[in-house]
Order: sequence, then structure tokens, then C-alpha cells
Amino acid sequence: METSFRSFIWGNHLVRTLWYSMLVLSMGVVGIPLAQGAGFTVSPMMQEVILDEGEMSETYAVTLVNETGAITTLQISVIDFGSLDESGGVAFLGATGALDQRYTLASWMQPDMNEVTLQPNEERSIKVRIENRESLSPGGHYGALVFKTVSAAKPDVPSVAINQIFSSLVLVKKVGGAVYDLDLVSVEHPSRWFSFGATVTPRFKNSGNVHITPRGVARVTDPLNRLVYQGIVNEGSSIMLPEMFREFPFKLRPVGKAFIPGTYTLTFQYRYDGRDDFEIWSKRVFYFPPFASAPIALISLCLIGLAILHRRDRRLV
Repeated sequence: METSFRSFIWGNHLVRTLWYSMLVLSMGVVGIPLAQGAGFTVSPMMQEVILDEGEMSETYAVTLVNETGAITTLQISVIDFGSLDESGGVAFLGATGALDQRYTLASWMQPDMNEVTLQPNEERSIKVRIENRESLSPGGHYGALVFKTVSAAKPDVPSVAINQIFSSLVLVKKVGGAVYDLDLVSVEHPSRWFSFGATVTPRFKNSGNVHITPRGVARVTDPLNRLVYQGIVNEGSSIMLPEMFREFPFKLRPVGKAFIPGTYTLTFQYRYDGRDDFEIWSKRVFYFPPFASAPIALISLCLIGLAILHRRDRRLV
């Protein structure tokens, strides 16, 4: 059976910076650039591999480009990774003891080489075989192909020892027992009578045994059931690893005028990629919009004025 591959970029620039930093810290080295504005390009940064039932193994490829201007030798190894915290940071095995051994992958990863030497601007494809042994349980497994510089030198210049380290992540789904489940643990939406909160923070738990991508949309309707605010959950397509909690804050954007005082309804619909139907959560909030203050103040002044005139007329009579 043909195996499908899906390569994608994970998260935004902040998330990428976090996991690069965690990798460097966990390995106990400091990256030193070979040249200003130059380095290595690894593609893809992250990819997904699906292992079908009955397959003995599957192979994927990572492309490495040397843009340093120096002849560089890289050591190649594999390592497990998991979620560091609810912000979506990545922890590599060795940085923390909290990683669940059920979702490791490094023991089943076999790169086709342990070391590679690249000329300046040379591009090389590194192939990695994932062995689908019985010991690899169904569900999600997570590993990284790690590159560490062991020597670098420009032509006709003596070799200079350095310590750069970078990686490419792989997410494996082994079918035949994968469990998908997304639970909404809580929703934070601070709001007051005169201030409708612009930020909504749902907190999810991935109760399954495979990574998922949460999706969702929030809508706010006024007392006349008109749509006035809307927001989208997880626009960056960030993922959740198995049995992990994660918050996905997002902003409500105005799509209509909220000027009617009364009860507003916040409705939050959510699901994960691969599921068609939505779960629904809702909340009712009394809101007095600023737009309503001026008309109500004007009407109040008019009524007060009429009352004063009426009282004066009665005294004259």
C-alpha cells in the first residue's frame, strides 16, 4: 500500500525559535555561526510519515544545503522529542525526564549515513528508514534527525573546530490502533458590563495517542442575533502531541456594530483536522456597548427635562 507523506512548517517564527533554543540547551552546546548571515538550510523543518499496517519500513528524505562558504563535516544522529509545556515548545530527550516513552521514535530511525562532508553550496539528501517492527506501537511517535558540526574550514585555511547543532523533526502515525480525541478543558474570556473581552483562550487536552491539529471558530451575536464579533482558533496550524494540554489564545474581531445593550452570546465551535462535525461551547454575557451611552444619555436628559417642565407647569396651575 502506498504511504502518504505530508510536509509542513510547524507554527510561527516564535515556536521555531523556541525549539531550536531548547535543542541547543539540551545538548549542552552553543551554536557559533560560521559566517555572518550564512549557515545551513534544512528542508523540510518538519514532516509527517504514515506507516500502514503490514509495511516493514518506510523511508523519508531530508535535504541539507551548506551555505557557510566552508568545507564542513557534520555528525548525524537521532533523538526523541515531546511537548515541553502548554505554549507548544519542544523538549528533546535528555532535556527533561517527563517525555512519555510510549511515543518515542529514535530507536526505530536508521539514517543512511552517520557523517557527511559538504563542500560550500553543496546540497545533499539524507535518507532515513523507519522500521515498522512489532515493538513500535500504533499511534504517534516523534523523533528528530540531528546535525552537529565537527569540523569546518575554508579552502586553503586550516580547519577550525566549531559546535553548531540543528535538526529536522519527524512525526510518525502508525495506523491500526491510532486513537483521535480532543477535549475542551476550559475557556477563559474576561469581560465586564461595559467592556466585552477581545481575547478568548480555550485550553485543550489531546486525549488520544496521536498528534492532532485543533480547529475552531468563535462567534458573538447581539440581543437581536446579529453577528458582531468573530475569531478563528489556531490560524497557524499548530499541533498537539498525545496526552498533552495546550492553550490557543485568539482575538475576536469586529464584523458588525455592537450598539444594543443586553445579553450577548459567545459561541465556540471546535474540532480537529480529520473530523467533520464540531463540538459546541457557549456563554452568555450582559454587555452595555459604548455606542449605546450617548443615545441613552440624550434620552435620559430629555426625560429629565420633560419631568422638570411638567412639575413646573403643575406648580403654576
